[in-house]
Amino acid sequence: MSADNNCIFFSGIKSYPGREFLLAFPQNYINNNENVEIVFTCVSTTDIQVNLTFHAPDSFAQPATTTFSLAPDERYVISLSAGIRMPTGSVIDTRCVEVISTGDITVVVFSRQGSNGDAYMALPISLLGQVYVSANYDNRVSGSASFIVITAPFNDSKISIRVPDFKNIVSFMFDDRLYSSEETIVVTLSAYQVLQLQVKDDLTGTHIVSDKPISVLSGVNRTSVYQETCRSHVMDSLPPVRRLGYQYVTITEPKYREPTIYRIVATEVATRVEMGTNIIILNNTGDFYESIIEPNNFYFIQSSKPVLVAQLSTSNYNNTYRSGDPSMVILTPLQAARDSYTFSVVNYSGYKVYVTIVINSSDVSGLRLNNQTITTTWTAVTGKQNLVVGEVLITTSLAVSQKVSNGNGGKFLAYIQGVTTCEGYSFGLTFQETTNTPVIIKVFKLAEEIVS
Repeated sequence: MSADNNCIFFSGIKSYPGREFLLAFPQNYINNNENVEIVFTCVSTTDIQVNLTFHAPDSFAQPATTTFSLAPDERYVISLSAGIRMPTGSVIDTRCVEVISTGDITVVVFSRQGSNGDAYMALPISLLGQVYVSANYDNRVSGSASFIVITAPFNDSKISIRVPDFKNIVSFMFDDRLYSSEETIVVTLSAYQVLQLQVKDDLTGTHIVSDKPISVLSGVNRTSVYQETCRSHVMDSLPPVRRLGYQYVTITEPKYREPTIYRIVATEVATRVEMGTNIIILNNTGDFYESIIEPNNFYFIQSSKPVLVAQLSTSNYNNTYRSGDPSMVILTPLQAARDSYTFSVVNYSGYKVYVTIVINSSDVSGLRLNNQTITTTWTAVTGKQNLVVGEVLITTSLAVSQKVSNGNGGKFLAYIQGVTTCEGYSFGLTFQETTNTPVIIKVFKLAEEIVS
């Protein structure tokens, strides 16, 4: 472990690869009829075999290939029919994909419906947790809804979902019952069941507690962000509270000319957050602070207790420059930095794909992308001048896996952001494996009465 000006980077953390995953697919705006792509990348040093099991309605058409082999650094892309997505509305259904591999892999889900799309890197089952807070956004388009999608790997998973104070609606229906602001839904899921909660209001700050590990996704099925020109599906996988952190660095959409929206969500009461010259006190679990950051500005965030930090790329208002689109990425704590990442994306036509890197300035010289020296502009982080952020365009073929590494051993964070005309996606390349607190849920109660 090394420390630099109170900014801590842990060495030897192997966080994002795994061997068992459970994937779910939120409803994606209106027609819901375009395929979903999943990209598997082998990060093992030996050949591996991957097996897919589909837990879905009989009407779902499984792909011809459900078992495949991968050599080290090899990728495999599978396309699934739209029937694997959750239907519109708040519903419990069985629509997920179980992934079991004989070696370490990464799994990224891409979901597009017309120009509405985003992506998420899946957490391995071994990294799932029992307590979550959500990040969403306002519903600014007719037919849009915030969503939370919960998938249960284990039978008899008892879950409570405490929704926030709503801005625009009085109540919503779930399972034939009417719920209002700050009420708690209690539900039990069997293994492979998926709960999708859709509400025509902002669900940011929803507090989710389970007596067994669960997977959680959140976002909005379609919305505009800040401006009105471009609209999109936004989503990401949520790390459990115990894998969140205290120190983050903001990023922006590469080469973008619009501001970026940030939401910082408290996981505990009385949380103090410092961001630039701002000091924010979040009084309750689920309270959040929203910040608008101008392009090419990067800020260090320090909190007294673990927080969830979500970056939302904004819509474009200038019709002469429409590269990029709303997307959401959950930021990774600085403590989860690594010295190497292997990843893959879908080779969408017309997309430019960037790697955004957060690193100590003294470690920049060792960076390589696909074994080539990285040359880019490095911008200092406000509030932590020893840290810099750089955006690197991938110029090699996107039809193969990519590797970004530091030959000098310096640790860094990396995010993937793909953009084209009024379309975009983003996801982080790692999660924190070390936990911020040794939380073990021993007794299941409602979220506000949890006993650790």
